[in-house]
Amino acid sequence: MCGRYYIEPDDRMERLHEIFAEARRRAANGRTEPKAGEIFPADIAPVIAAGKDLTPGVFPMRWGFPRPGGGLVINARSETAAARPMFRESARLRRCLVPATHYFEWARTDGEKVKYAIKPDGSGLLYMGGLYILPPEAPPALFVILTRPTAESIAFIHDRMPVIVPREKTEAWLSPRTSFDELMKETVEDMVCQAV
Repeated sequence: MCGRYYIEPDDRMERLHEIFAEARRRAANGRTEPKAGEIFPADIAPVIAAGKDLTPGVFPMRWGFPRPGGGLVINARSETAAARPMFRESARLRRCLVPATHYFEWARTDGEKVKYAIKPDGSGLLYMGGLYILPPEAPPALFVILTRPTAESIAFIHDRMPVIVPREKTEAWLSPRTSFDELMKETVEDMVCQAV
C-alpha cells in the first residue's frame, strides 16, 4: 500500500525541477497547481503520462479515483488491475509515472507506529507506476498508484509496496503498445528504508 509519498521541494536534481516546471505550465489558472513536500490522497501532484500524440509530458493530476458510494481509491493491486472494471482500460491505455523522492509506510514496533521513508537502493528520483483517468468534468486527470507484494528487505514494515518502474523502462511503461503483464515482470526490488 502507498498512502503518502514525498517530493523534495529543495532537491537539486535537474530532472525534478523540469518536472515541476512543466506541470506548473500546464496548471489551469493556478487551480491545479502541483504540490511538493509530503503528498496526501486528493492532493494535486506532477505526473508523467503520454499526451494525445503519445509523447511523454508532465501533467498536474489529483491522487485518487472516486469510489462508488463515496471516498477515494488511491491504490490498485497490480495483480488484478488489468481485469478489474475500475482499472482495466487504464492498465491498457493510460499508464503514468508518479515521480517521488521516497514514499512512506508505517510499522508497529513495540506497540508504537514508526514512520519509514522508503526508496530504491542508491536512487535519487524514483518513478512509481500508476494509472489515470480523464474525468468527464473539468481537469485535472485522476491517478492511482499501483502496488505489488513487498520486497524482502522491507517486508517487516508492510506486505505491499508501490510498483517502482526502472528508469530504463519509463518509456515502455507509458506506451500502450507495451503489454501491462510484460511491464510487471521488470520492476525495482532493491529497497532501503529509514525511520523518520
